[in-house]
Amino acid sequence: MNKNKKQRTAWVLISIAVIIVIFLLRHFNYKENVPIFDDPRYVIGELTYFSDARHIGKSPGKPSEIKYKYEVNGDSIENGYDDREFNVPSSGPIAGDKYLVIYQKTNPKNSRMLFDYPIKDSADFIRYTDTLKKNPLKLDRLLYNRIIDSDK
Repeated sequence: MNKNKKQRTAWVLISIAVIIVIFLLRHFNYKENVPIFDDPRYVIGELTYFSDARHIGKSPGKPSEIKYKYEVNGDSIENGYDDREFNVPSSGPIAGDKYLVIYQKTNPKNSRMLFDYPIKDSADFIRYTDTLKKNPLKLDRLLYNRIIDSDK
């Protein structure tokens, strides 16, 4: 019985440590995304790579991952991240698709692709940016760096 109690205590401590690590990572990712949304600029970005989420049994495995490119002030910029850093769809996007990219004014390399804002032509870009000037995007800290108040 003493051995069982030690094993249960060890599992509880491991579980608590894992939960603490998850919350710390979420907090770090949230802080990394905040400057992008504080004083944002927008540009059209092209998805260059998409890897959908891989699951192992019932537990999550590899998260969805993207790479994309865009231009700011004549400079070509490439960026990428996975679903642990910011929202990436688990399936759907295709390389070559264009979406609105939000970037930090003072550091244009710090950006996120906004999959809720697909760009088919320049009219989409104008419509989205006009809307976002009136109703800026906000991060929801509790929903794992997802966007709230994203009326199109």
